Amino acid sequence: MKFINSKIHGIIDYLFIVVLIFIPLFLDLSGFVTSYIYVLATLAFLIAITTDYEVGAFRRIPFPMHGIIELFFGILLVISPWIFQFADLETERNIFLVLGLFVLLLFTFTKFKRDSSKNMASSEA
Repeated sequence: MKFINSKIHGIIDYLFIVVLIFIPLFLDLSGFVTSYIYVLATLAFLIAITTDYEVGAFRRIPFPMHGIIELFFGILLVISPWIFQFADLETERNIFLVLGLFVLLLFTFTKFKRDSSKNMASSEA
C-alpha cells in the first residue's frame, strides 16, 4: 500500500536532511562518522533540490529515478557500518540502521509513478 505522494515525500526528504545535520551536534560520534553523515546530508540535499517534485528547486531528476536513488541510499545506510568498519561502535551502527530502515520504509510507501487517471482527467477538461 503506497500512500505517500511526491509533495509529502519531498517534505520528508528535507526533514530527513535536517535530522542528518543535527545528529552529530547532539550525539558524541566518531570523527569519521560525523564527516560521513555531513557528506550524506549534502548528497541528499543535492538530490532533493534537483528532483522533479513539488519541493524541488531545479527539477532535473525524474521522481521515479529519485526513488531508485533513494533505494540505493537506504541500502547504503544500512550496510555502511560494515563497509566503513564502524559496526563495533554501537551508537553509530544503530543510528545508521535506523536511518537506513527509515529511508527504505519511505521508499516502500511512496507512490513514485504518476497517477495516469488524474492526467487523463485533466487533459480531457
